[in-house]
Amino acid sequence: MRYLLFVFFVAMLYSCQEKDISFELTNPTKFKRTDEPVFIDLNKLPDNFNDSTYAVFSVEKEIPFQIIDRNGNGEKDFMFLLVDFDPEEIINLKVKPVESRHPQKVRANVRFGSRKPPYIEITGVKRLTTSDTVKASNLFLMEGPAWENDRVAFRNYYDQRNGIDIFGKRTEKMVLDSVGIDGTNYHALSDWGMDILHVGNSLGAGAIAIQVGDTIYPIRNPQNSSYALLNDGPLYASLKLVHKGFKILNRTYDIEHILSIYGGSFYYTSTVSVIGLKGDEKLVSGIVNLHSEKLYKENKYNQKIFATYDTQAEDHKMLGLAMLIDDNDFDSIVKDSFPAKGIEDTYMVRLNFDKDNSSDYCFYACWETGFSSFRNMSYFSTFLERNAERKNKPILLSFH
Repeated sequence: MRYLLFVFFVAMLYSCQEKDISFELTNPTKFKRTDEPVFIDLNKLPDNFNDSTYAVFSVEKEIPFQIIDRNGNGEKDFMFLLVDFDPEEIINLKVKPVESRHPQKVRANVRFGSRKPPYIEITGVKRLTTSDTVKASNLFLMEGPAWENDRVAFRNYYDQRNGIDIFGKRTEKMVLDSVGIDGTNYHALSDWGMDILHVGNSLGAGAIAIQVGDTIYPIRNPQNSSYALLNDGPLYASLKLVHKGFKILNRTYDIEHILSIYGGSFYYTSTVSVIGLKGDEKLVSGIVNLHSEKLYKENKYNQKIFATYDTQAEDHKMLGLAMLIDDNDFDSIVKDSFPAKGIEDTYMVRLNFDKDNSSDYCFYACWETGFSSFRNMSYFSTFLERNAERKNKPILLSFH
């Protein structure tokens, strides 16, 4: 009888222990994929899962991961990993409890800092209603919030312009914590890189507008615009810009704009959601064309590719800029003569809103000075086609 009780006790103890979670990742393409993003719903993980007492392993190798808020609602909802794959490789991973995790290299970062020492992180500040760049420069480092990874960086002008600019990088290190502080000049080439884009009154590097009827309206003068930090690395970084009370004719819209980036990529992802749509609106975004005379257009792997390639960087080097848009999200190219309120020097495209009133696209910035391979148009074109295939054929996930 005692023996049976002992066996029962051991069985109950074993059943109460948290089991390892195993899953399988498959590369469906016939080429190598480096720093491939993988998103795993937290609902698939143990109820008591947290990022300090669990780790992810491929055999004995620990795989870095980050718990993120992907949809910007304030709650963590996904595990995010960056995984390297050989062609058609299948990788088995285990999530299991550990006493401690290995330190992770920081590969993505968000920075919104005060212009005055000690350059504290900014929260809860409303967007400036002026378009005077001097006022923004006197208040904010880099004139507004910026986001980076180990390849490239971007910034948003936190004033009425609401444009998006590019910092080209020559280092894998995170640099935004020091860019713009006293004694530095990000318009001049330095060891880390520089501001490489002239934006003016364009949409720059993928800023947004809305078309209603026969006119396009840039998102530049909402009643109330705010910033929120969502994720701050080490692998994945994102921020949210909220524009409330944006008026077009007799309509009012609330707009949520999530900008995200992860390690190893040359692009950021833009997700735009709008409350108040009547059904006849289009999202509009685009690429500055101040120093480019041609828009390249390709349709590969159910993805629309729009790109410019010219000596359009501020250091007079080659700069490839591109938007990658899913066929289902794409509507049409905007003709040069189409009326746009205050938008100049921009190749514009229209995007559809889906059933959730949102739309998304990827914006690429590929600078010759930072990565010499991009001095070649053929390489840039092949690079974009490969990224279209990667987007169309994501890594396959299955649980054991």
